[in-house]
Amino acid sequence: MERASRLPLIVSAPATTSLAAVADQPVGWLGTLGLDGQPHLVPVWFVWDGKAITVFGKPGCRKFRNIEHSTDVALAIEREGMASVLIRGTADLVGRAGEDLGQAFDKKYGSVLSGLGWSPQRFMTTYSQVASISPTWCSSYGALGA
Repeated sequence: MERASRLPLIVSAPATTSLAAVADQPVGWLGTLGLDGQPHLVPVWFVWDGKAITVFGKPGCRKFRNIEHSTDVALAIEREGMASVLIRGTADLVGRAGEDLGQAFDKKYGSVLSGLGWSPQRFMTTYSQVASISPTWCSSYGALGA
């Protein structure tokens, strides 16, 4: 069966609003397709910059090996009160995080890392591989108001 072509999401106001409403959440659930054809679902820390979602991991980890095999991914981000955003997209392994991304990550997760006895630099060294997800589809459920 031939797959329908996917066009990049032109981020509309509702999609942007939905993603922005959950951007402060600490964890998203990333779904990839394994080499064996089975789904693989893992929690990830992420940063939304208004255009793409960046996730972090150790080089060579399963989620990134899966992305090398198939760039189609899904991401679910839940907000308290049963509201959530479901995203489908195309992932691109982009290597290490740049300085801007490092600053955004530090702003979002710095206090959490500090509580764990980690610095943002230690995290970025350990989880140095990043993938950028370009959303192609977005749907929200429940009340996402702040």
